[in-house]
Amino acid sequence: AWYGEQGNRPYLALDVARDLLYVGDPDAGRVLVLDTAGNCLGSFGEPGGDSPVGSRIGTVAGLAVDAQGGVWLADSGSGRILGFPAFPLESAPA
Repeated sequence: AWYGEQGNRPYLALDVARDLLYVGDPDAGRVLVLDTAGNCLGSFGEPGGDSPVGSRIGTVAGLAVDAQGGVWLADSGSGRILGFPAFPLESAPA
């Protein structure tokens, strides 16, 4: 459980313009994407173990969203900053 582990806590980032909440999942090496109503829309990244490369994540240590909706992740397990494109939103029905 996240709340029971001092070094294993989720990090959050809010994309106000797109009504999205990004939640780092430290155990699974991924980022969950939720809408502001709490519905899970998907996730990205994958666990990287001891040698994270590409979109593999060692330890999520921080999240931020830029003005274009891109997500930036601090990976303390590998000492990297990872950038991910804005999460794709389905277009509204016509």
